[in-house]
Amino acid sequence: EGYLEQARSQVKEIIEKNLRGRDSRLMRMRYLSGLKWHQIAGAMHYNVNYVQELNTRIVDRLFTGEE
Repeated sequence: EGYLEQARSQVKEIIEKNLRGRDSRLMRMRYLSGLKWHQIAGAMHYNVNYVQELNTRIVDRLFTGEE
């Protein structure tokens, strides 16, 4: 359990340092709150495919510096 809390804390830190607005909200809902894609899409008023595409772009930008 300690490992999971540490990982969650690291994810939260990455989000806080690197993301704002819509991107931060999406990543928080998915990776900190554990919501499913359809729940995130509904909350953000987007379709599921678009939310998943945004996620891919955000992760690419965070970890490779590319879009």
